[in-house]
Amino acid sequence: MSTRADAAMVAHMARLARLQVGADETAGLVRDLSAILGYVEELQTVDTANVEPMIHAAQHGTPLRADVVQPGLTPEDIRGNAPAMEAGSFAVPRVLGQGT
Repeated sequence: MSTRADAAMVAHMARLARLQVGADETAGLVRDLSAILGYVEELQTVDTANVEPMIHAAQHGTPLRADVVQPGLTPEDIRGNAPAMEAGSFAVPRVLGQGT
């Protein structure tokens, strides 16, 4: 694998990704892509023959709490938080039909 990208490679990748890349951006993208490819090439030299495959990057269980049934709010508690009630429902300002 070549660790050096060029303007043609950047143009090809931009075309595949349906991106418009200006000439002023190409030089920076060539530099960044070359650095990424160099790092990938460096990673490929690492000996992984005795490394056991992983199922997931995080090898621990789900850190969620157990489901425990707890009492909910009573209707009185809910109505107590409302600014206004009307016939057992929340009273809110009219939104539709104003100014007609």
